Amino acid sequence: MKQRILLLFLIISSIASSQDCDPITANSTFIHGNMEFKLLNGGQTFNALNYKVGIGSDGDLNSRSYSPIIYASDIWAGGIDPNANLVLAAGGYTDRDWATGPLDEFGMTTPEKCDFWDQVFTVTKEEIYEAWKVYKNEGPCDDIPESVLNWPARGNPFLPQLSDTRLADFFDFDGTAQYDPCNGDLPGVTIRGSEPLSIVDYFAKLPSKISFYMLNDAGRPHNYSNGAAVPLKVWVYVFSYDTEETKDIIFTKYKSTYYGYDDLIDFHLGHWFDFDLGCKENDLMGTDDGRNMVYAYNSSVDGPCVDSNTPLPNSQFGVSYLNGMFQPYIIVDNNGVDSLVTPPIGSGLLDTLVRVKMSTSVIPYDCKNTSQPNACKPENPTEFHNILKGLNTDGSSILGPDGQPTLKMFTGNPTDAASWTLCAENETPETTVITSSKSQLLNPGATNEILLAYCHATDGVDGCPDISALQYRQDQAQKFYENNFFHYTGPNPPLLDISKTTAGLEISIHAIPYDYKEMIPEAYAFEDNSYVFEGIKIYQVKSSNFDLTELDNPELSALVYQGDIDNSIDNIFNTMVEFNAGVKSYVPTQKVEGQNSGILEQFTFDYDILEDLPIIDGKPYYFVAVSYAHNNYATFDSIAETGQQYPYLQGSCGVKAVNSELVLSSKTLPEIKPYLFQNDGQNWSFQAKEARLNISLLASNGIEIKKWNLDKEESIYSSDINALIPGVYFLRINSLSQGRTYGQKIVHIL
Repeated sequence: MKQRILLLFLIISSIASSQDCDPITANSTFIHGNMEFKLLNGGQTFNALNYKVGIGSDGDLNSRSYSPIIYASDIWAGGIDPNANLVLAAGGYTDRDWATGPLDEFGMTTPEKCDFWDQVFTVTKEEIYEAWKVYKNEGPCDDIPESVLNWPARGNPFLPQLSDTRLADFFDFDGTAQYDPCNGDLPGVTIRGSEPLSIVDYFAKLPSKISFYMLNDAGRPHNYSNGAAVPLKVWVYVFSYDTEETKDIIFTKYKSTYYGYDDLIDFHLGHWFDFDLGCKENDLMGTDDGRNMVYAYNSSVDGPCVDSNTPLPNSQFGVSYLNGMFQPYIIVDNNGVDSLVTPPIGSGLLDTLVRVKMSTSVIPYDCKNTSQPNACKPENPTEFHNILKGLNTDGSSILGPDGQPTLKMFTGNPTDAASWTLCAENETPETTVITSSKSQLLNPGATNEILLAYCHATDGVDGCPDISALQYRQDQAQKFYENNFFHYTGPNPPLLDISKTTAGLEISIHAIPYDYKEMIPEAYAFEDNSYVFEGIKIYQVKSSNFDLTELDNPELSALVYQGDIDNSIDNIFNTMVEFNAGVKSYVPTQKVEGQNSGILEQFTFDYDILEDLPIIDGKPYYFVAVSYAHNNYATFDSIAETGQQYPYLQGSCGVKAVNSELVLSSKTLPEIKPYLFQNDGQNWSFQAKEARLNISLLASNGIEIKKWNLDKEESIYSSDINALIPGVYFLRINSLSQGRTYGQKIVHIL
């Protein structure tokens, strides 16, 4: 008994003495597709999420403009000990109870630990591949990227200040249970139940990008909630995958360990969100109970915004639980039938864990009517805990439209006026949502894992929309999780060597991945059961830090060369999914126009397609090279939804802009273009100067509209396409004799 009192005294004393860490100051940006996650956003909004609405004329990633989706978010956690004492941690707009970093075995931390952990650790798939290549080639450890060397995993010799034994996930290649990148160990994010079994399995599940940070609620006084410390340590991972199925989906993993001495009952680990979906004044929220998802949508046409935000028309956004807390049970014989029963508190008994996903979703509304119970603006720890439990702040039940208690609010479809939605309410709600996952009994040392998917979708309409588009995105995320995050990386991009000549830039193409092949599990019974390398594309782009989501934007990027192996595969289409008023349609989308003429090892870049000018002495030019693969094991059937939906697979790893500054011996370039183009501002003409020119007319989105095969002296005129609507178009010119591709921008005016 004396030992127990002493240990309890040490824990309480250590927690009390460690509440002097500085507030969180770290800021880090996680970009995936069109979404930007602002992590540990200093002392202002904690984590926030934005959506891309524009970009500067240089196409630079840093020139993006955004509109908010989540203005602020934070973590709430709370439970009750055997003496009916409440422990609780939370956070809001400008303050939070959380500190940075881990806790030791006694639930302690120090200001020094907090200071070190006031940062976000980020690593990319490209950096991990580079580290693996260094290890396999027995290169010097110093050549391993810094992000891999400094990954905060257990035993990392490059971070001697790490002392906690349970830190960031990693792939333990050498089997020592200690992270050493010099011995082949690699950063990762491991989801319980889907641990990689081999290095091949590891790479098949590896995200494109991982960010990691760690929190605890024992390092700072709880000035926000005024609750007693839990104490809890939380690992936070943010990660994403560059695939067709996971566009505009970001995953987060919250792994927690409870360091208290006593069992906690009615424990909830939750998330507080303040949604701003473009214009915040028309935002409404709801719950999809079947998908364990809370979401936001626009109640009317979005925009113009009252504040400075840019509208996000036709947008829907959801956060769903892919997994949640463990609920411990013991198996009890009930008249010959086994039943699951929560163990008695303090018993230490446990033989079964059942995963619980989303337990509660509270959407505060009617907040001005203080005469009625509501879930608005908690002011003390008990009120925070009540909301976490799915109750009003006073502890009374939230009632559904049938007058019965409910733990999840507004579970109807917004387009259905007869269902329970905020569209049917007269009150303007708060833009906040509080959702949680519950464990009725939390034992000392218990470790749990919550996995969330953040999904953005668009539909053709605004205003109390059908949410089928968002449900489809969540289903994609759920399927991806259930498949253990297996995905196809695609072929590596070729390497470009650029040399300067009097004619321009001589671009040499190396390391073409002819031997790339990835097996497709669901196609094992077919002869064509793997993605195999098919071709490459090289783009001229506007900047060295080019936003790769703009590769199909003809104002910022131009295809200067496309080559593919000589076979029967030329034009390749993927079947994309679109929604309009909740109706799903499958749209064939051309991804490449193959030439079946082989891949050049070298070509000359001698005309600035983006500026429609001869190349200029001393000017830098930027290029992006990608490789792509093909598979069509079975033609996609949009009715049965079977077959190969994505015959085109573009490599997602190692794609970046390569720049070269042009230095010419003469500022006068020889005229070597195989055509003559004339434009008087309204009408234009194109004449072939040599035989065998293949001409394609492209819309501004890159879709081919018309083709011509011209011999020498043959011409095309603007009148040949006067049925087109006015706009910007491009001519792509393939010279078969030169083996080069040219581009010509045209403005079509009737």
